[in-house]
Amino acid sequence: MLNRTPTQRRRHTGHAQRGLSLVELMVGVAIGLFIVAGATTVVATQLADTRRLTLETQMQQDLRATADIMVRQLRRAGYWSAASSTVWSPGAAWSLNPGNAITLVSPTEVTIALSGSTVTGYYLNPGPPGVLMQKFGPNPSQALTDGTTMSITGFNLQLAPLPAAQMSCPALCPDGTQTCWPTVQPQELLITITGQAVSDPSVVRTLQSAVRLRNDQIVNHNGTGLAGPLCPG
Repeated sequence: MLNRTPTQRRRHTGHAQRGLSLVELMVGVAIGLFIVAGATTVVATQLADTRRLTLETQMQQDLRATADIMVRQLRRAGYWSAASSTVWSPGAAWSLNPGNAITLVSPTEVTIALSGSTVTGYYLNPGPPGVLMQKFGPNPSQALTDGTTMSITGFNLQLAPLPAAQMSCPALCPDGTQTCWPTVQPQELLITITGQAVSDPSVVRTLQSAVRLRNDQIVNHNGTGLAGPLCPG
């Protein structure tokens, strides 16, 4: 056995390690490509999820803003400057609000009486793309939603009466009962809006809102029609 110095052993070792073979190089490149492909897939998935989340958030905000505009107008429905005449006083004739506050023309269209002859409303223009429209008096209708970003695929309105409450009168009915006393009929409007993203039809959002109408209906059971005494004389 030959005795070699450390320098000779280092030279011999360096001479034996000549580098990677072609097979080893190809295996290394393949593993690297798999790693890069996996990282690219993860990044692409994250970007797609982020884009979808941003789109969903934008649609939700647009639907909420649209509903808020409608709710503000609906709560003003039936505004009447002479509302004080509905307050009972001895010997005074009562008057009821002559305006029909809410009128459902169809399940996709509603008109709102604000004051006097001022009438506004909302309806669905099916498109495509579907757009919610707002009308105000005799002026041309205006788009309430942006058809370039969101298509309204569903718009449903439902007027739901709430439990009625009986008002008090100072005297009983001629038959000795309270059947002719007026009642207050509260109402609420149920709104359902469904939107679909134009850039990604798979993104669909639905918003539901219930609007409690502030102008409650007074039902006259005294047989005098809408205008006149509500209580027996």
